[in-house]
Amino acid sequence: MTSLLGALDIGSNTIRLLVARAEGRRLQTVLDLSEFVRLGAGVAETHLLEPQRMDRAVRVIGRFADDAHANGAERVAAVATSAVRDAENGEELLDRVRRETGLDVRVISGDEEARLTFLGATGDLDLSGPTVTADVGGGSGEVIASRDKEILWARVLPIGGGRLTERFFRKDPPRPEEREELVTHVHDLLKGLPAFRANHAVLVGGSARHIPRLLDKETDEISLDDLDEVLGILAHYPAGRIADRYGIQPARAEVLPAGIQVLDAIVTFYGATRITIATGGIREGMIVDMLGG
Repeated sequence: MTSLLGALDIGSNTIRLLVARAEGRRLQTVLDLSEFVRLGAGVAETHLLEPQRMDRAVRVIGRFADDAHANGAERVAAVATSAVRDAENGEELLDRVRRETGLDVRVISGDEEARLTFLGATGDLDLSGPTVTADVGGGSGEVIASRDKEILWARVLPIGGGRLTERFFRKDPPRPEEREELVTHVHDLLKGLPAFRANHAVLVGGSARHIPRLLDKETDEISLDDLDEVLGILAHYPAGRIADRYGIQPARAEVLPAGIQVLDAIVTFYGATRITIATGGIREGMIVDMLGG
């Protein structure tokens, strides 16, 4: 039986919609939309969603919901993650979305976010041996240890690119000492997790998906040298130049240095030498979940 299902992910940086045709367990993309809203800007400091960002989020969610139904989606599931989870006025946003778009948004826990991300990101990948999957969003990040596709443990950490940009980076491009402080902070957090070594790293999320663009390559397999090259670019050029040169939204370019620095810190901490950029993620996991796992 063929089903047409929609998944809406309200993240701290980006709101993303996937409408896919499910043929058994295989997903065929019908519609893939995203808009960089930075809903989580300032939440780490104020614990509040900014009114203008809520306004924009509601407009984007409403438009995406209309697009999903116009493209034949039988059901649209919507989840919110770190920004709404951490904000004291997150319920206000959910109420507005319910009233103005008709969508019921579910705020998911970090554990649920990690499970859905792993489900969607690793579905068709070869995960033989020890693997670390890292999904770095705007507010938080998930680190998932697995062996032969079996999750050993998963943890959510406050290591989102937007959050750490606000905390550590004052210059554009960031100074070497700022980047070193960020890496030390991430490694200190990782030291508190269960000991693990990985041969393979799977990188998930918006920052990860921009790495091939910065390399001018169309690939989902990258090397440690590739990561070093990207970090060198981001360390050398300001966000405006990055945005112009690589066709990246200016607001996204501002948080890329932190997001990719976090990913590199995770890869090096766990000793991975094989690196895959995942094309799937939480939305694909949501749809697989809607189909019964």
